[in-house]
Parts: sequence; C-alpha cells; structure tokens
Amino acid sequence: MKKQYLIAGLALSFLNMLGPLLTVHAAASANPCTELSAQAKCTTNSSNRVEPYHANFLVFMGGKDRYQIREKECITEIAAVPETIVSFDEGPIAICKGTVFVRGNGHKQEFTVSGGKSIELEISREKIISIDASGIVKDATLSEREMLNRKHSHSTEPVHLIAAMGSKFKVAKNSIQLGRGWFLVQASTANIRTDSMQIGIASPSIINVESTNEFERVGVCAGLGKIEVKSNQFDEKLELGRELSLLKKEHSNNAKMNNMDGILRRQFHSFCLQDGTLLVENDFSIFSMLSQAQHLEQLRKPSCDSDREVRDMLLKNCVTYELVSQKHGKYFR
Repeated sequence: MKKQYLIAGLALSFLNMLGPLLTVHAAASANPCTELSAQAKCTTNSSNRVEPYHANFLVFMGGKDRYQIREKECITEIAAVPETIVSFDEGPIAICKGTVFVRGNGHKQEFTVSGGKSIELEISREKIISIDASGIVKDATLSEREMLNRKHSHSTEPVHLIAAMGSKFKVAKNSIQLGRGWFLVQASTANIRTDSMQIGIASPSIINVESTNEFERVGVCAGLGKIEVKSNQFDEKLELGRELSLLKKEHSNNAKMNNMDGILRRQFHSFCLQDGTLLVENDFSIFSMLSQAQHLEQLRKPSCDSDREVRDMLLKNCVTYELVSQKHGKYFR
C-alpha cells in the first residue's frame, strides 16, 4: 500500500512539473463560464445543444440528484429538475438549461443565464430558491424544497462532464447524446450515446470519449465495474485501462488514429464489422492521457476542488492499473 501511495505522489509531482510544458496548444484563457454565457442562446434552441469552452458541466438526469459546489470557504448546495444542465468553475454558476434549486449559505452567489445575463443574490442561510435558464428567480415550492431537504438514502450525484472547446452535447430521453468533440464523463449511472455507440455506466466510473469525422473512441479511466459499449453490430464490456475505437470504413487505412494524440497504447486487437467499420480494442496509459489530452488541460492545473478530485482519482486508478498490468508489455506511441 505504501508503494502505491509513493508512486501516486511521484506521478502527481511529475504531472505538476509537466504543466507548463503541456499547455502549448491550449485555447485562450478566457473564463469558461463567461464564454458559455455568451453562447447560452445555443442551449435554448430546438436541439437544446450546448457548445462549451473548456468547462465543467453538471447534467441532472433524475429527481434525486444533488451536488455541492465548493468555492474557497463557500459551499453552494444545488438540486435540479431532470435534464437540467449547469456549468461551473471559478466563475459564476451558469444555468444553461432547466431549473436549479439553491440552498442559501449567507454569502453572495452569482449566476449567469441565457443571453449572458448576470444575477447576484445574497440568499439567507437555509432558504431555498429556484432559478431557471431564463433568469426567473422565486421561492421554491414545498415539493421543490424537499429535493434538497429530504435525506434520500439512495440520492445520487449528477453526471459530471468535462468538455473541450467546440464539443457539442445534448440531453434527451434519459440519455446524454455526445456530438463531435472530446469529453471526460464521471458518473455512477448514465446512458451515453454517440453517433455509433451506446455506453452504459452502472457503477461509479470515469470514461474518456472522443468523436471525430474519422473515428469514435471510449476508454475507461477510473472505476472497478465494467462499462458496456454496444451497437447493432457488437456488444463489448470494457474494464479499467481498456479502450475501444470504431474507425469508419472510408478511413480504415488511416494509421494515424493510434498515435496522433500522444497517448501511449498497447495490446491491440482489431475486428472488421459487417459494414466495413474497423473495431479496435487496446490498453491505454491513463497517465499519458492525463498529461497529453488537450481537453484535460484544466485537470493538470486545477482551479477548483472538483477538478482536483477528478485528477487525484485518475492518478490513483492509473497507479492501480499499472501495478496489476505489468505483464502486458511495453506501451507504444
């Protein structure tokens, strides 16, 4: 056990040293909440599609989801109606879609809503208000207050989504539809869809999902359970440190798929599906993903408690996986 903690500490120290070297291709350092607010109208159109900057998103899928956003000495406790999308970071909480219920903490709290409108409130302790994406603020009803007051024995946290600039997603029919882009998804239970795959999360896990014109990819970065990945042509179960890629027929000869992102991989197995799509399964290095993936830049220099917790969880799972998979051989770039 001491050996695992020593390796984790060394990995964390090494990652902190790498930070300045790994931001060369980073996007402009604008506040993600401000950037999102300027695009808030994108979340209220017929497709309810979100086009984020590098940002943290909370996707509330049910009536029992609750979350605590910690900022310095303040804790903002929130709940929401199903299919609500909230963005947060160091800046104000941005309500992208739906209605949020907020418990007062006696401090000033800032929110942004559609059209970039900013709302600053000082809510007395234990008072609960509702704010919707259009900016309407009112006292929560009795049933709405119960969403925060009732101590659910089976209460859950919303899906935590980290998305890169230009990535797109929407929420519909109890699932999260990921469009083109790069995502890190942390969830206890979730149904994730891409153009070609359905991804089922049934236990606390973190997965990495990429979707481009050439391929779609999902990798398991944290968690003890298996992640189900399926389509009408295959049904696979992925464990920690395993990755599945679908290379579309017209790009099946593109050898760059496996080395263009700088992530180390090994143990490749490929299958050709009936429609000509190439399915590839392999191991991948969680540490190299954390240190190289552009959409995870905010985890390399975390600015909020949520980012630090995700980073530490990835590092711990990285250490665990490397210790149990030493016999799998050398990684390749």
